[in-house]
Amino acid sequence: MSRRLPARLVLHAGLHKSGTSTVQLALRAAYGTPTDGIWFPLMDPPELGHELIAWTLLGIVHDRLSRQLGSAGAVGISPVHLRSLIARSADLGVDTLIVSSEVLDRLDTAAAAALRDELGGVPTTAVLTVTSPVHRWYANWQESIKHGATTRPLDDEAVAAQRSMTAPGMLARLVALLPADEVVVRLVRPSPPEPDLVHSLLTACGLAPVAGLDLAPPANLGIGADVELMRRLNALGITSDLPVAERLERFATFRAAVRRVPRVGAARPGYGVPQWFADAARDEEAWLRGLDRRGRVRVVDPHRLLDRWAEVAVPDWIRDVEGSDWPELPDVDGHHSE
Repeated sequence: MSRRLPARLVLHAGLHKSGTSTVQLALRAAYGTPTDGIWFPLMDPPELGHELIAWTLLGIVHDRLSRQLGSAGAVGISPVHLRSLIARSADLGVDTLIVSSEVLDRLDTAAAAALRDELGGVPTTAVLTVTSPVHRWYANWQESIKHGATTRPLDDEAVAAQRSMTAPGMLARLVALLPADEVVVRLVRPSPPEPDLVHSLLTACGLAPVAGLDLAPPANLGIGADVELMRRLNALGITSDLPVAERLERFATFRAAVRRVPRVGAARPGYGVPQWFADAARDEEAWLRGLDRRGRVRVVDPHRLLDRWAEVAVPDWIRDVEGSDWPELPDVDGHHSE
């Protein structure tokens, strides 16, 4: 006779660009089939991750599949409801079900209520992996360019702040929305990458590290200074309407064919942080420091990142963007080297 519920759900809900892909690859390898009472269910088709669960929850599954795979590639892929995975895990005798999707950091009030209904009373630990505000600002903007966007970081501050979760109080709001019995906020060092991030997260959730699992350190699969080249290709319509894989292939072809040369003159417009950013970063640091470690929310900071949390210095790769030009392609904003 099957149990009605698994004993526990671990819900890794992002944030974006915080080592999530590395975590998901490791969990897939270790627990893609139930092992020692732990299950990280694989999707159908397997190349899709748990974003399929999050898209289903948010009611955007068909739109996102079409964007990522193209209309033809999305045919025949069904939504995946968390409640069905919970029921299936109980049938399999699973003690701990693990779900991981950075898309869950987009929860709003309605989606949080829907998630609570999907959980159906399963004891839940929510995990957030979080990098510093300035890293989130630039890393999430770069990811948007990889997905077809055409703006610079400062062209639409509201959208950039929403995407990077750097708007004032946004991280605190997400934590308050998560329908979990406890929340673990793990502060992540993006550079140099943490080789033991996966084991650290498992330990923070009361799970044993995976013996014998060969883990690669987290890697930001960014495109560095050439992100400006890709932004121009998107704005010129050369790559913007393609599925992600085709867009990156076409970008790679152009990157090999055009020159990147030093840019003369002032810093490239549009690549800083907004005026409100430093205050918001300091407020986020103060909020993290003020959390009661014995309460519902625990902050895990093994690398003492809070000591530098509110720094807003421009990263080196953005300086490379500002100091580079690609003369074979027009500057789509009308700014030219002199």
